[in-house]
Amino acid sequence: MSFDPSTNAAQLALLQARCDYSQFTIAVVATSLLNGSHPYQPQFSVKPPASNNVAISFSCVYRGAKVSQPPLICLAAQTALGTAAVLDAATNVLNTLDLRADFDGANPNAYAPLNAGRV
Repeated sequence: MSFDPSTNAAQLALLQARCDYSQFTIAVVATSLLNGSHPYQPQFSVKPPASNNVAISFSCVYRGAKVSQPPLICLAAQTALGTAAVLDAATNVLNTLDLRADFDGANPNAYAPLNAGRV
């Protein structure tokens, strides 16, 4: 899987537009961790010393629920690429939530009355 950092701004805008009241944030913080439990972590190898590592994570409110994932740990030099990976993972999480809601028969508009528009 490859990630395209040149699309980070567009992906971020799309994710913000999908979330309740545009409540999507991405955080990049310095860390001394060498590994994380993010789904894409195996693609970002980090070796000691940990002085140049960053943790990248997202948090959002989607369909009335707070959604997040464990942070991705990568080298500071890979911040743009790591951000692209986290944005891709966030898109996958929200798509999965949409599929689950559709399977459960939820209205695609989380704020509409139950059974609105159904016959």
